[in-house]
Amino acid sequence: MSGPLCVTRRNFPLGGQQLLQHVPGVWMRPPGGGIVMDLNDLICKLQLSDYRVALSEGWEGAQASRPEELSFLKPEFLAEVGDWCSLPEEAVGAVTSAAQRIAAVPELAALAWYFHHQMYLNPAFRRAQIGSWPPNTYFESVLGEEAGMLYLLALVSGLPHVLSFHRDHELPEELSRAILADVNRFASQSREETGHWGLWGPDRLNWLIRHFQGDIYRLGRLQFEFGPFIGRLVVFRHTRTRKVLALAEDGVRYLADGRLWTEARDGPGSWTARLCVEPEKITGHVVTVLGHAQPKAVTLPAEEWVQVLAKGDPVLNIHIPPGSPMAHDACGDSFRWAEEFFPSHFPDRSFRAYCCDSWLLDTQLAEFLPPEANMARFQREMYLFQTIGSDENLMRPIYGQVRQFQPAPKNTSLQRALNEFLESGGVLRGDGGGSFILREDLDWGREVYRRRMADPRALEE
Repeated sequence: MSGPLCVTRRNFPLGGQQLLQHVPGVWMRPPGGGIVMDLNDLICKLQLSDYRVALSEGWEGAQASRPEELSFLKPEFLAEVGDWCSLPEEAVGAVTSAAQRIAAVPELAALAWYFHHQMYLNPAFRRAQIGSWPPNTYFESVLGEEAGMLYLLALVSGLPHVLSFHRDHELPEELSRAILADVNRFASQSREETGHWGLWGPDRLNWLIRHFQGDIYRLGRLQFEFGPFIGRLVVFRHTRTRKVLALAEDGVRYLADGRLWTEARDGPGSWTARLCVEPEKITGHVVTVLGHAQPKAVTLPAEEWVQVLAKGDPVLNIHIPPGSPMAHDACGDSFRWAEEFFPSHFPDRSFRAYCCDSWLLDTQLAEFLPPEANMARFQREMYLFQTIGSDENLMRPIYGQVRQFQPAPKNTSLQRALNEFLESGGVLRGDGGGSFILREDLDWGREVYRRRMADPRALEE
């Protein structure tokens, strides 16, 4: 059971007080002067019973503070959104039209305010909650082709918040515009794929809200996002030689060849890594700079090796937006800019490394790309490690979909290289790809980890 069916009449509690008896569909004004809509009525009318638990979190607090009019649905506000977010005139017109429809439907207006309140006004809000919100299909019965507009409007309702945050941190206007231009990129993707402006659903909102909450910054070719390190390894540095060595996190299971184990690709000889850090020594399994774990354990003298990175440590995650070549020099410029930008504008937010988790870092790419390719060069600058991937995760961004047709497209050098690899009998492993580069080691173009790689054989027990 997902909860009670439509409520016909009830008392609506707010802050320990009882409002006048509630009639379904009627907006009630709480003591604070806002407007309240009963969640049960909304769930019934929009058929959202599967999302009762998700929407109930923070609902009463949001409705208690709801103003009589939602300024972020007004044409003048949306014109400003279009300017800051680089939306074309057609998109601004479509957003404004959808906003008028949403404002005229009490249930949708209540949802729009709820999403706004949760993301921008509720300090207890967690971004992960967005993943439990209803998909666009639940709004099609009311909005039709404009169903993707509800989440887009909820997102851009935070424009004053993000601009205020940027001003507080002294960001130049052109940088704010570059960051917010991602709204147009994703809204345009929806237009290209579906024929309509908007956002595809909560997953796109979950990504873009990071821009509006001050977590993502585009500096030239790359984007950088504050976050914790999530790699399943622990990184150590030699106190004298400054060489870096990664050891597998305790309990991680690997295949015999050092690739991550999954149920889908089980095989003989799989093994489980152990990591033991003691006052005198550190014992574990090396993950090489190419991302492969070694089954034979090594022992490091604790007085010579210091831990420099582990799960949960603050890092800057790297994102590589589409739209232009991944030029090696341009990427280096972005890293150098980041080294100046973040300590200057966010001195209270330290970070230990730059990290990236992307299909672009799948180590198998190096097997069929020429060494001068931008992706291959990017990989060689980083210390690689594996993540859980799949053939689909690699083929979809290259071909646009999983290749189930002949002939395969050969429009890009990457497509042509992968075609040749597969046609010659090559098999994709779907290793996934993660990487890090510690701030001390950032010397773009020098491939520091390839030059200073510690030899695991010299450390074996």
